[in-house]
Amino acid sequence: MGICKLITTYLFIISLLNLVSNPLQAAAVPNDAVRIKIRGPKLSASDANSKNSNRVDPKRDCWEMGSRSECSQNTKCRWCPSNVLDDMCFSKSEASRLPSQVFSCQF
Repeated sequence: MGICKLITTYLFIISLLNLVSNPLQAAAVPNDAVRIKIRGPKLSASDANSKNSNRVDPKRDCWEMGSRSECSQNTKCRWCPSNVLDDMCFSKSEASRLPSQVFSCQF
């Protein structure tokens, strides 16, 4: 009789553990999903290859700049590489508030 209770309790605990989601799976969010949450979707190739793409518009938002060279041409922007997410360009004020565990911005 004691073994039946033990087996029943064991199976109950196992079934409860299966219902609880694994926290490691919750942390495994695709890079694109995080980037879209932060910045919005990437520009399409046709948008990026416009005829004025080699000129830097000072009024253009930093996050619209897709390369390090574009970003560094604007004194109001900082290039922030990341080992976890895509490297991105941020304004100086945004770059100073980013988590150093994710981005290593160049000031």
